[in-house]
Amino acid sequence: MKLTENFIRESIINTEEKEIVEFGLARIKDLIAGLSITFFIGICFGIPLESLIFWVFSMPLRTNAGGYHADSRTGCTFISVLTIIVCFYCISNSIWKEVPSFIACLLFGGLIFKISPVQNKVKELDIAEKGIYKRRSRIIVSAEGLILIASIILQWNTLINIISMVFLFVTLSLVAGSIKNKKL
Repeated sequence: MKLTENFIRESIINTEEKEIVEFGLARIKDLIAGLSITFFIGICFGIPLESLIFWVFSMPLRTNAGGYHADSRTGCTFISVLTIIVCFYCISNSIWKEVPSFIACLLFGGLIFKISPVQNKVKELDIAEKGIYKRRSRIIVSAEGLILIASIILQWNTLINIISMVFLFVTLSLVAGSIKNKKL
């Protein structure tokens, strides 16, 4: 990566740090690409602000809970875009009502709490890592659950729909990832 070579040449980092810095820069690039795609799809559905809120709620949970990962980058992008389109369709058409949404979120949140993290063949987790990711995902799903309860009390229907879709999306990813792992 040219940027890391420049960092080494300018003595900003040393050669031993190159791999770590390249990984971090690649991760930042992936996050920016994911946010851009999510925002663009949100604009297409007329919900740009909601798309950013969806990303803010889904990224930490998806990152820490794990789940399904396609075998190729193209497959991953295709599945992600398709999933976001379905979620944004549901958000923009308010298919969830408060009570069914809350009940569904209890179920989905409980499943996330129970089965996360779900590893993949690219990143297998050792016992310590599983504990760390389980704890993180439980904290995140609990915090988002509290925000959901506050949203129901305050009747913030859009946020209720967004959190419902995030919980559904993450739960489906965890279940699909678990099924795929059992077939390996």
